[in-house]
Amino acid sequence: MSIPNAVYRENDDDLGVPVYVTDIDKESYRNKFKYHLFCPTENCKAKLVYVQTKPAQFRTWRLEDHLSGCDYEFVRQGIKAGRSAEEINVEMKDDQRRRVLKEALELARMSEQQIENLRAKRREWRINRSPKTDKDNKGPKINVVTVDGIDEGEIAGVTYRSRPVLKRDADVLKETDIGKHRCVTGYFERQVEDEGRIIVTIFRKKTQVKIMFEEAFRANSPNFVGLFHHIDKYLSKYNEAICIGIGEVRLSKDKTQYEVQIFQGEDFTIDGMNLLGLAAHNAHEKF
Repeated sequence: MSIPNAVYRENDDDLGVPVYVTDIDKESYRNKFKYHLFCPTENCKAKLVYVQTKPAQFRTWRLEDHLSGCDYEFVRQGIKAGRSAEEINVEMKDDQRRRVLKEALELARMSEQQIENLRAKRREWRINRSPKTDKDNKGPKINVVTVDGIDEGEIAGVTYRSRPVLKRDADVLKETDIGKHRCVTGYFERQVEDEGRIIVTIFRKKTQVKIMFEEAFRANSPNFVGLFHHIDKYLSKYNEAICIGIGEVRLSKDKTQYEVQIFQGEDFTIDGMNLLGLAAHNAHEKF
């Protein structure tokens, strides 16, 4: 539930002062306001979290309960035994992002036999590892996202298992991937600019996927916006390039094709280089 304003309070004896989302940005939240924002309803001590969505908003801190009768009181709906009903989106860390992109590139460069050998090793590892049960795990479901998630520090002290960002070749995306963040791999086919959007089409085994760079990308990564021409420059020398993007999967408006919306400049690479790296590479190449 979105909450329009909060009370900033340093300690229990502090009367607090009202704050609005316009008073806070990501840096000031981490340096000052984090752990000190509370529900604006009188006598309600529920802690709040600042979420930098568009527009930004306050939400109830996980597992916090509001005072009975509070305007922002809610009831958590139960689901099947063994798991909390709550889901939390946690922003991907930079090192995790780099690791996922690197692993996807390594997989893309493997032969079919190498991939099959790797799968066999993983199957053996799963069979031989010590069995673990988590039937009694009451923790929330953790989704890793590239934007608009909370900082992992805000769930510190809670035992949870973060779901990995799954890697998908362009030809194996499926309906269950829609609405999820996936790392998608394919070969560059073309790029176009359409009404302010950059659309890069990739393919794998005759299946095309559109990588979408829209308003959110421009807002989050303005330094990357004017660098897409370096892809064409790079391809003028090299016959093909492997494109990898981490973003949210969706269906095209005509529901005939998958699209992946990219939110951050660091989440898209060409042969292992993001657009800044590609620009630097081209500057040292002879064309």
